[in-house]
Amino acid sequence: MKKVETKAKRHLNFKLVALLLVIFSIITLFLLIKSNLFSILTIILMVLFTGIIDFLFVKGLTSKLKVWCKNVLSFFVLILIIIQILFYIFGNKAIIFLSSIIDNGIRTYTYDVYVLDKSDYKELKDINNKMISYIMDDNINEVKDKIGKEIQYKTRISDDINKLMDSIINEEVDAVIIEQSYVDVIKEYNETDFNKLRKIHSVEITTKIKVERSNKNIMDKPFVVYISGIDTMGKINSNARSDVNLLLAVNLNKKEIKMVSTPRDYYIDLPTKGKKDKLTHSGLYGIDETMKSLSKLYDVNIDYYVRINFSSFINIIDKIGGVDVDIEDKFCESNEERSLKKNDLICIDKGLNNLNGKQALAYARNRHAFANGDISRGNHQMQILTATINKLTNKDILSNYNDIIDSLKGQVLTNINIDDIYKVARKQLKDNSSFKIESYTPKIKDMNKLADCYSVGDWAYVLIGDDDSVKEISDSLKSTLN
Repeated sequence: MKKVETKAKRHLNFKLVALLLVIFSIITLFLLIKSNLFSILTIILMVLFTGIIDFLFVKGLTSKLKVWCKNVLSFFVLILIIIQILFYIFGNKAIIFLSSIIDNGIRTYTYDVYVLDKSDYKELKDINNKMISYIMDDNINEVKDKIGKEIQYKTRISDDINKLMDSIINEEVDAVIIEQSYVDVIKEYNETDFNKLRKIHSVEITTKIKVERSNKNIMDKPFVVYISGIDTMGKINSNARSDVNLLLAVNLNKKEIKMVSTPRDYYIDLPTKGKKDKLTHSGLYGIDETMKSLSKLYDVNIDYYVRINFSSFINIIDKIGGVDVDIEDKFCESNEERSLKKNDLICIDKGLNNLNGKQALAYARNRHAFANGDISRGNHQMQILTATINKLTNKDILSNYNDIIDSLKGQVLTNINIDDIYKVARKQLKDNSSFKIESYTPKIKDMNKLADCYSVGDWAYVLIGDDDSVKEISDSLKSTLN
């Protein structure tokens, strides 16, 4: 009787082990599929492989095999379950993080409805049957449809930002629709008039674009990364100007990085528009436009991009314990909220400083306190990035990746393949060696040139680069890439 009970108990235990394997396999597959990091073909292969393995183990554990065979199978099943549990505890966090930074093509645009501050209009319904002006773009019809569900209104198309502002200031229209990324452009050239406006309504539009990904084997071949620092504290996938424009030519085998900072006001071609504009304004037309502009300027192919905003910049620096930077001269700058109140100013002394996130951002943004203006700002940004790379490639920092992961969720966007991210991290953990980093900035031929800018629809002050300097930088990048 006892033998029968023992046999039944063993059979039940083997069934329980088989059931646990199936449950944990389903959970693991669900997490991998939910991450949106893998292609449909990869997912199908993962499901088939897991299904076959589970079937064989379950079949063996519930068959009439000898007990010792089932014990061996149970041992391997338990190891597999432990691996899946460890993945859930540790790997899942990394998967969630990577899924949050890998660009899925979703873009967010916010359109605001403005009226004159002196008007009696308080909300959208107050401009029912009134005249609204706007600039044509790919999303404006959807914006108009959303507004049209709430009020009736007449429309007037403006050719550019300046004409749009004139129409509301001169009271030719009752309201204007302005895409949020243009607000800082307007403030840059016409802050006095913009301060006469008041926002009464917002419309958010979400679109999806195709994200191009490089198939280059970055473990064997050098590559170029474009780092875009966008001028916003909001969503990382929102439309915005690009205030920080850094190119990194990376050779992992040589442990060599060539870093190029191009000033935000650099006068550059907009390839898809067939016009010229400031580099910072190219970000208004998407990160691809900026990449094409820089690629044409330096005659190199840009493989990847990393997009980062002000808030993520602060978090990264704080999580790695700050960065050591040699400040060339004492300065004061507004805080991350751009507040110029005395108590909100960030002031840093000349000399070697360990900068926290907010201080590093202030240094990266300041240009008025230094003689070379925008050129100095670009050099400061390269200083900070160099110090950050040196810290992030340190084995002690990399091994404590959990805190860094937490600080970056939803605040960085990239088209770098997930496999490549893993490969680079593993290689650096194994090598534990620093990179040789060289920094470049193109020389400027004319610091205050008035030129026609596409986004403004008018003349604006730009920086005109020196062609020979650009050629030298291009040759240096190519030497690393070759």
